[in-house]
Amino acid sequence: MSEENNEAKKNITEDTVKNSATNEKAADENANSKKKKEKLSEKLNRLGDYASEHVSDKAFELIIKAFMVCCCLFAIMFVSDVLNGFRISVHFSPDSNVFLKGMYFVQGMFDTYKVIYTFMIVLAAYLILKGIDGSTYRPLVIIFIVTILYGLINTIVIDTRGGGIQYSDFFAIKTALSVANAVKIRFHLVRYLLVILTLIIMYTFFYKKVNISIKIGAKAQVVYVVVGLALLITFRFTYLIPKDVNIWDTNDAYHLYGVPLTLMSSRDYTKALSYGNYDEEKVNSALSQYTADEYDETKKYPNIIFVLNESFCDIDEIYEVNPKVDPLKNYHEIINRDNIVKGVAYSPVYGGGTCIPEFELITQKSASIINPSFSPYLIIGSEHYKSSVMMDLKKYDYTTYGLHTYYGSGYNRKRIYDVFGFDKYMFVEDLDEGEEWFQNALISDEVTYKYLFRQLDNKEPGKREFDFVLTVQNHTPYDYRPYEFEDSDENKQPKYVEDEELNSYLSCLKLSDDALKDLVDYVDNMEEDTVLLFLGDHQPEIKVLDDGSKVRDEYKDDEAYKKVVQFFIYANYDIEEKDGIRTTMYYLPNIVYELLDLPMDEYYKYLKDLREEIPVINSEYYEDRYGNRYKFSDESIYAEKLGEFYEVSKYELFN
Repeated sequence: MSEENNEAKKNITEDTVKNSATNEKAADENANSKKKKEKLSEKLNRLGDYASEHVSDKAFELIIKAFMVCCCLFAIMFVSDVLNGFRISVHFSPDSNVFLKGMYFVQGMFDTYKVIYTFMIVLAAYLILKGIDGSTYRPLVIIFIVTILYGLINTIVIDTRGGGIQYSDFFAIKTALSVANAVKIRFHLVRYLLVILTLIIMYTFFYKKVNISIKIGAKAQVVYVVVGLALLITFRFTYLIPKDVNIWDTNDAYHLYGVPLTLMSSRDYTKALSYGNYDEEKVNSALSQYTADEYDETKKYPNIIFVLNESFCDIDEIYEVNPKVDPLKNYHEIINRDNIVKGVAYSPVYGGGTCIPEFELITQKSASIINPSFSPYLIIGSEHYKSSVMMDLKKYDYTTYGLHTYYGSGYNRKRIYDVFGFDKYMFVEDLDEGEEWFQNALISDEVTYKYLFRQLDNKEPGKREFDFVLTVQNHTPYDYRPYEFEDSDENKQPKYVEDEELNSYLSCLKLSDDALKDLVDYVDNMEEDTVLLFLGDHQPEIKVLDDGSKVRDEYKDDEAYKKVVQFFIYANYDIEEKDGIRTTMYYLPNIVYELLDLPMDEYYKYLKDLREEIPVINSEYYEDRYGNRYKFSDESIYAEKLGEFYEVSKYELFN
């Protein structure tokens, strides 16, 4: 028992020693922390004493006021971001998680150049208003109210037409006001609660904390205005140097780049075009020799389907790809059927810019009348579109349907489709909820055609229909999973090629090829006569093919080999077959018209004669019917004809 007591005393003694050491260590840490705080306090006191001696009360007050004004301006930027980025969820598939959307929002909020340039504009506006008014508080109120109003109007515009405000909209305010009473404003509780909250904050914080009354003289007011204007000029001449703003999707641009960068970029795109700037004498001379065909209502015309497939191209025909297994087995079988017209067309773009070949195909106008590097839907106001395939076919009692399985805000399509002459159109936001998505939040060709089939199944029997379909499955980047072959001896190859990017693209093509077979089989089984035009919008941009080292011999002398895409026209009834056609994207509807003996107006007849004379016009050269190629700088017998064509195209598009 004595031994147990001794052991217990020993343990208590050890615990006491340990606790004592711990307490001493904690006391030392507290003492060190106290000393650090005292040193920091001493330094701050010295700094304060120095500031008191060398900085006047007025200057100190100005510094504090400037800091608070900057905080207010950054708060305004934040509110602008929240309002203009309110629809960021449209950039994700329905199953995207909240974390992904949140990260995307943060990415836009803290983009370096966006913050710098947006703050530059807000500060410039503040300085100019401060110089004019002399008040500290009122300019902030004005900027804040304008920001809120712009953000609200922008979200209403997005709700109405799918894409945000563009520079050209400021010149169509009268038109917008005339239809404003027909606009149904969607109620978003979060949006309006946010506005109310910010107004309360503006009053309780901005007014009470920032309304420091310091009078400035006339000279100081002039300085404020001059500095503000200098900031605006600096912004104008430097905003594109650090970051080339891509406004293919205005919603995305507003979120990633902010209001000033987006609007200025939209302005520069729009300025690239002069509406109605055509040579009237040349136009009259060119079209006066033609007479429009009479429309025979009793004549039978087929249904027409145009499919512009994203990045679809038989690249093995152009490059030495040599895949181990043919990814386009169905396509090669289809183009060797009866009732086929086939060949190659030259796209105006390579690797991207889908809306430019789409524009050429739909309007039968060359993008060169604008600028082939600009997106026409972004720089041409919707009120200026006066010509399209849909507008023309509606004159011949065709119902017109458009389907693009990406967002209507992309390239401003929803706004443009409204005036192109579609009786009905659908974008990805109009599809059924829970629809199966392809990789990278894209809809597959298979699902896209399913919606086309649904439209055709519900078509009124005997009623002519034109369907325009634009797919999205094969869009870059090419990092999708490889196509999973069926378990057979013929298709056991794990890869088409060794290069991963090229292999992924070929896997996408295989999926398109499977869906294409379903599409052609559907057309075959239709009871009514139907014609299908199928082609890719442009070639894919793939690194291993980009240097030109793998170009096949038959294309080595073709300076525009990167612009080549294949097309075919297939009918489920007997038509005249043609092979080896070389043409340009905007000639294709004209070829269909001629094939089907559809009525042609003066422009279509003019285009038919031009096509027979100069069948190929691309960015590198033009080619006559004898296969002779000419540079645009050459003094050829066709030079004047080409100039005339551009004048006629501008007249037809805008008038």
